[in-house]
Amino acid sequence: MTTATETILVYINDGPAMAGELNIDQETQQILSSSAKPDTRWTFTDSHGHYHAHSDEQDEPYPTLQRHVEREECDGSCGGTCDGEGFPTVRYTCLICDEDVKPGAIPGPHRYFIPGLKSWTVRAHGLVKPSNEKVSVRVEVDGLIYFGVAMPTEAIGEGYAGITTYVSTLQGVGPLGRRKA
Repeated sequence: MTTATETILVYINDGPAMAGELNIDQETQQILSSSAKPDTRWTFTDSHGHYHAHSDEQDEPYPTLQRHVEREECDGSCGGTCDGEGFPTVRYTCLICDEDVKPGAIPGPHRYFIPGLKSWTVRAHGLVKPSNEKVSVRVEVDGLIYFGVAMPTEAIGEGYAGITTYVSTLQGVGPLGRRKA
């Protein structure tokens, strides 16, 4: 779980700016896979002298190869789980000479970590106690604006010289947007 806490300016329902804190919790989930994964260090020169390698660009990992997806007939090895539909296989050929090229792979098992659930809370220090209804929240920090909808969960008032200030905790009830200021 990752937590980010910053001192920020908080605006509730576009009210006056208040000092506050933004807390973002991001869980991670572990995924185990028995499948092979691409070998990012793989390079190969085919019989015609054409160089091939795994690219760091995620959109196109093999820019010198043509990807072909072909459907294999069911051979029964799946135990009937494919209902006779078969399964797709992928092969690659050189874009220049059409020679079959097999990119490097690292056999499984592999462990991956992917982002999981995200939650966020805002604490605001100000003169206004938020109602017990959903509110619009905007926070500004380091040239970024975070925004979303939250529900007040706690408001603690402190009085001094006849003025009551509140420390309000607001729990996000939806996604937290982010954009440049």
